[in-house]
Amino acid sequence: MIQATKKVKKSIAINPDTKQLIENYQSVIGTSFSVAAEELILKGLENLTTAQSILTQQKESNKRLNESIKNIEKRFESTLFTILRTVAATNAKTNLISMGTKLNKEQIRIVEEAGIKKVFESLKSKENLIQAS
Repeated sequence: MIQATKKVKKSIAINPDTKQLIENYQSVIGTSFSVAAEELILKGLENLTTAQSILTQQKESNKRLNESIKNIEKRFESTLFTILRTVAATNAKTNLISMGTKLNKEQIRIVEEAGIKKVFESLKSKENLIQAS
């Protein structure tokens, strides 16, 4: 609490309920009305400062959390695309094997790429349908 050596006398208008609350507080702490009012005002200002500090910290925390979520989403997306590419390539090879087709490495690579392209085109068309809805 700020201790002032010289007090300034000031009149303020307050509603009766506020006056009663200050008087109740005054009786609890055992001081004068003006000391009780001053203490309540100072505590209120301190609470405002604390609340502003908490709000600032919360905003910074939310910003860091959002950045973390974006990074996780990027890693997840990258992993998902790797899985999709592997599945598409495996599917293309499986289809070739089931047909009994014998191809060289270059032909297999071309078939894998075509399978991958087909999967991503399918995903893109489904994404466009979802966005259009």
